[in-house]
Parts: sequence; C-alpha cells; structure tokens
Amino acid sequence: MLCETHQHSRFLAAVLDEAPPMRGNPYHDVHIATLMREHGIRTIATADRHFRVFAGLKIIDPTA
Repeated sequence: MLCETHQHSRFLAAVLDEAPPMRGNPYHDVHIATLMREHGIRTIATADRHFRVFAGLKIIDPTA
C-alpha cells in the first residue's frame, strides 16, 4: 500500500500542473498518479483511459 510522504503536496502540484484540464471527478486518479510519482512507480495496469493524461506513466491495458 502506498502512503503519502512529507513531500506529497509538492508531487501533487507537479501532477496537476502537467495534466490538462479534467472533467468529472478525477480526484481518485490524481491521487493514484501522485502516489505513484512519489514512490517512483511508472507503470500501471488499468483499463481506465483517464490515466493517459498523466505524464510519465506507462499504461498496460489488461483488457487489450
């Protein structure tokens, strides 16, 4: 389980600055992308296309 570090707000600001404007409720996706960046994780297996807006993530679609 990934937890927020003491630098979470800095990583969150960077993720939000780099992402295009988002619609709906992207809170969960933004939080996951931020935690991944904080912990140096670059790859995520998901069919959720919303993750494509986050720079530096490699998306593996398990349904493809």
